[in-house]
Amino acid sequence: MGISNFSIVMGFCGLAFSYMAATALWGLPAVIGEGIGIVAAVIYAVLCIGYGRKILVQPEAVRQEWESPEGAPFFATFGMASVLLAAVLEPWAFLLSAIVWVIGVVALFACIFLLWRRWLKEKQDAAHLTPAWLLILISPLTVPVAGNSLKLFGYQELTLFSLSIGLGLGLPGVMFLLKEAVFDKHFGPGLLIVLTPFGMAYLDYTATFGADIFSALLLHCGFFIALPLLLTVLRDMVKGTFSLIWWSTGFPLMAFTNAMLHYAKTSPSAIMNVLSAEFLAGGTVLIAYLSVKTLMGLRKSR
Repeated sequence: MGISNFSIVMGFCGLAFSYMAATALWGLPAVIGEGIGIVAAVIYAVLCIGYGRKILVQPEAVRQEWESPEGAPFFATFGMASVLLAAVLEPWAFLLSAIVWVIGVVALFACIFLLWRRWLKEKQDAAHLTPAWLLILISPLTVPVAGNSLKLFGYQELTLFSLSIGLGLGLPGVMFLLKEAVFDKHFGPGLLIVLTPFGMAYLDYTATFGADIFSALLLHCGFFIALPLLLTVLRDMVKGTFSLIWWSTGFPLMAFTNAMLHYAKTSPSAIMNVLSAEFLAGGTVLIAYLSVKTLMGLRKSR
């Protein structure tokens, strides 16, 4: 079990949020989003138990994972999964949601700080660069999702702090990663991560300041990148062999889909309704496909 498996929870949380937004936009049954949220919570609990056992039984394996240049950034997925799940839990269990959110925030920023310290202290080999490195710049954008609704002490400043990191460092990081993808490297399906800051920044910004021209520009820029990117990722998936790392594509697509649905509600038009429906359908198919392949892999391993 790798720490990157927490990206499964992120994918299901993103799918749950998207169906919740679709409920508000089109009147879909609320039970769909709620049911998906329950699935995310169950997977989170199973992974916490499983990885907790790994820490106790195989501490050397965990240490090697943390010291791996390719694997270390995925430790951010635990914190990201936690703060996203907190938003799912908040309507039903405020106290539990607050606890999970605080744990996620502490774990997330601890991971970010430690990795930044390592990267600045030790010279890094560019050959080890993967899309997962972007997590350290964009992961704070997940903090305000539950933070703005929980409204715990200091949440306003933490929201601004997280949004500033995502906008100030995450978007330039996207440009750097795209440059590497165009001229030097083939990243595979994981490159879809570059959609995340556009979707999450739109959601955080509008939840904090309201919808305006700047937020619309964020979404439209993401849409421009999304079209060729999705075709490239689809081609890589068709030609490639399934890996659990492919779950890193789930949340980026669902985060952008959620942003599209929110935009369709604040700026209603026929074209936005159609595009939002297409993204929701595509995201649902992707999460379903990844789930089936994962279950098949688990069954085969047994």
